[in-house]
Amino acid sequence: MRAAFAIARVYVPRYLRRRKIAELVDATAKAFCVPAPALEGLSYDEQLSAFARFTRQSSDEALIRGDVNDIENRLRENAYAIGLALRNEFGVKSLSDAMKVAGVVYQVIGIDFRGDAEGKILIRKCFFSPFYTAETCRLISSLDEGLLAGLSGCDHLHFEKRITEGGSFCEACLSFKAVQR
Repeated sequence: MRAAFAIARVYVPRYLRRRKIAELVDATAKAFCVPAPALEGLSYDEQLSAFARFTRQSSDEALIRGDVNDIENRLRENAYAIGLALRNEFGVKSLSDAMKVAGVVYQVIGIDFRGDAEGKILIRKCFFSPFYTAETCRLISSLDEGLLAGLSGCDHLHFEKRITEGGSFCEACLSFKAVQR
């Protein structure tokens, strides 16, 4: 991996955190086909809270309308592009590399993400869990699947446990979908 990653593991500058959250908010708003919330003038924590409220409201509305499948696909595709850009930027060559980069990315947005070279993921703390219902979390995890697919080349994220479903942590696995014959 590139030297930029070594620096990012230690320190992510404020301007870069703000730019990345704006990119995430924009990609999410496009997936929901709604305007992005205004983030200017907000502290970084306020930006994350605004994003959490925005995704909760947008998810709730989508669940009521029943157009969840299209939104999941757009969330996945938009986040895939972000993950692929990060993969190229940091020179990710393996699943282990992808998990290390994901750890830094998720740390920036308040998620204690731990992933290993076999694709196992453990999340002990999530900034968004107090804002989300289980349904919101399931829908928004399409962003996670897309981001991790772009970073790693894997195409399936399966959650075994979620904080939003009453667990004390989230447990997931990133893998390749089995080919059906």
